[in-house]
Amino acid sequence: MLGLPRSSGHSPLFQVFYDYRQGAREKLSFGDVEFEVGEADLGESAYDIVLDVTEGAAGSLIVLRGQEYLYGVEQMQSLMTSYLALLRSFSDSPQASVDDVDLFEPQQIQAALDVGQGISSFPTDFVGPTLLTLSRVESSA
Repeated sequence: MLGLPRSSGHSPLFQVFYDYRQGAREKLSFGDVEFEVGEADLGESAYDIVLDVTEGAAGSLIVLRGQEYLYGVEQMQSLMTSYLALLRSFSDSPQASVDDVDLFEPQQIQAALDVGQGISSFPTDFVGPTLLTLSRVESSA
């Protein structure tokens, strides 16, 4: 527990849901019948961002979803790139501290510098509260 103060008097800045499913099976058996997991309806979410990680025999599926009226495609791709960079860093060096790993790729840093100089591609046409989903499959090899 972090011991952070909480208050019901105000809403959080943003809400994130993280779902990690270790050892999820793509095929299930029931008696003499074998089922294969196909498509899943992710539905709608009340959270601003949902990070869904499923580990399976074929590798890992990482799904990052965000409210489209809050985040554009580029922002969600940036979050996914940062998350994958952290995973790679900590996988390569499990003993590393948070201060020792790079959160951003060089091209992300350059894009942020460009925005700071007035060069921005932030979407100006927001649409209703629909979900934007990015998926990435990482090999477990």
